[in-house]
Amino acid sequence: MVKKIFLIFLVFVSLNANDFDDFEAEFEQNERVDKFYSYNRFMTDFNYAVYNMSLRPLSNIYNAITPPIVKKGVNNFFHNLGAPLRFISLYFSGEFKAGTAELGTFLGNTILGFGGILRPYKYEKESDFGLMLARWGVPAGEHIVLPFLGPSNVRDAFALPFDYALKPSLYLTNNASISVSTLGLVDKTSNNYLLINEAYKSVNPYITIRDFYEKNRKELE
Repeated sequence: MVKKIFLIFLVFVSLNANDFDDFEAEFEQNERVDKFYSYNRFMTDFNYAVYNMSLRPLSNIYNAITPPIVKKGVNNFFHNLGAPLRFISLYFSGEFKAGTAELGTFLGNTILGFGGILRPYKYEKESDFGLMLARWGVPAGEHIVLPFLGPSNVRDAFALPFDYALKPSLYLTNNASISVSTLGLVDKTSNNYLLINEAYKSVNPYITIRDFYEKNRKELE
């Protein structure tokens, strides 16, 4: 009986040897091309633990008690709040036509959409200072996972302080700023809830998230 089990085990190993070799090769390749691979994997796990303890339960409650029409209005509101960052970084990118269209959309939705809760104007071109630097020809650099903030790269991480400087919630009183920022995070997480869950079900969540982030940023340049 023991011999039969041993023989079955040997057959299984031989049939799957290539798969193990491919997995090991992929692991070694990721370590070679990703200078912060070990740190990034650790920080990805750390961020997921924080997400599980904080944003995930809040998002579950938010999704359970908030009517879809209210969620849509909240999402529209925060999207509108991000417009100054979009049109200013577009102007600095030299994309004056797109920047002016984004500015017009912001003004129209703010005035006619009751502060952006409604979106009568739909024009949108994603932009921030990281994308502005990309349009200037600045390379992305090494991928790096930031504590609490998630995936980024050297270029985008350098641009983050400039992005945050254009967040309107930053200029509210402390309590109001914390409340608005928290609601914005919960809204963003609830919209990406399924995507986050799928990413962490993969064999290597870090690689999945890294590749998705870098591909998405490249497409937005």
